[in-house]
Amino acid sequence: KNSRVEEQNKHKYTNKTLMQAGFLTATIALLWMSTITIKTSQLTMMAMFFLLGMGVTIVNAPSMVAATEHVPSGKAGVASGLIFTIRWLGGSVGIIIITLIYHHYSETMMYPCIALAISALAGLLMTLTLRYPRVCNE
Repeated sequence: KNSRVEEQNKHKYTNKTLMQAGFLTATIALLWMSTITIKTSQLTMMAMFFLLGMGVTIVNAPSMVAATEHVPSGKAGVASGLIFTIRWLGGSVGIIIITLIYHHYSETMMYPCIALAISALAGLLMTLTLRYPRVCNE
């Protein structure tokens, strides 16, 4: 009986599905964060950041698996290191860009959060190109 249920749910929660859920969660959180004002309560801001953290966390592991699942096992360490390097570099450059946007429009968080929401939507759109994982016979 368990194998029948497993077979039915085999492709229900793939890397693609999880990444889409994570990007969608992050986009919603960032759009919500764009409404932050001086009067926004700390509790509301905690909820916003919690939702954003959930979205980013949901994206991280499946994206690593999706990026390395077709790499030969002998080169998996190199691929993983390259992915982490690109992530850290992208994060650093992203912080610089968002800081510049915030500095230019320092009266509100709306513009930086909308810029980040657009990048999260771009990530969501990129997941549409992913296929279900192949079985690698190595």
